[in-house]
Amino acid sequence: MILVSDIHPFTGEKTSYEKTLKFWDDYSDQYSGMQQGDIPVRIVDRLMELGMLEGGDDVLEIGSGPGTYSLVMSPHVRTLTCMDTSPRMLSRLSAEASVRGMDNITCVLNDWNSYVPDMGFDACIATLCPGSGSPESILRMEASARRSCILVSWVVNHGDDLNSEIWKRLGKDYGYGFRRSTEVQDRLKESGRDPHVEFFKTCI
Repeated sequence: MILVSDIHPFTGEKTSYEKTLKFWDDYSDQYSGMQQGDIPVRIVDRLMELGMLEGGDDVLEIGSGPGTYSLVMSPHVRTLTCMDTSPRMLSRLSAEASVRGMDNITCVLNDWNSYVPDMGFDACIATLCPGSGSPESILRMEASARRSCILVSWVVNHGDDLNSEIWKRLGKDYGYGFRRSTEVQDRLKESGRDPHVEFFKTCI
């Protein structure tokens, strides 16, 4: 059973695909990874420790945004291809990479949902990219990576409670309970895969 409070506002409001893309592009100037604290650094360090990312890797990042994870990963890998649907997000990433002298980052304006997989990467990582845990997305990731597929997603976001309260005052009982769902790992296990799951938390 799906509770209304587990439905994302975009889904509940039947937001069109085009409006969703515009939302993220318009939001790009305000988007910040600050609410993640030191989690991106700790996640990348852990991926290196586990061998899921290695120094000579060519990596594809899905939903890179302005580079919250990209700028952390770049010094640790050979090449990093950053894909996003938002031109302004990628512009922020490209500018910051240039300031930091990171010349191994390539920005690609593309929609992951229509991307034709090419197993030209050692690892494929989706960083807080909506819908990246869908069965279709998982298969596309596996078809793009020779070794590692990595999915980074929220369990709790500090803004969830505020957003939910705003929607309640507008008469809509939307929420983010779906973030705590184990659906993705359950589905992977049922299909014979053996996902490694870890949780990270921080104070900001």
